[in-house]
Amino acid sequence: MRSSAGSALVAISSSVWSVRDCISRDHARIRIYITPRIDSATAAYGALGVALVLLLWLYMLGRLVVTSAMLNATLCERIKRKAALADGL
Repeated sequence: MRSSAGSALVAISSSVWSVRDCISRDHARIRIYITPRIDSATAAYGALGVALVLLLWLYMLGRLVVTSAMLNATLCERIKRKAALADGL
């Protein structure tokens, strides 16, 4: 039983690290690629374009967080089900 709890913890931990890595990569992309373009876009399209890009970014980030939470729940449930079958319940 202890090994299944450890497996669940490893699955959740690896999913969290995956999300963290994705967020840090995206943050680097924003700082290097998008920020200079937002500065020039402000002059060209105004605050509405910047708000639209920001909302789109937040939507995508929210989808990533929800997807990772669903993945965590699925992996945890699968590991619990495997452990229950192994224990003969």
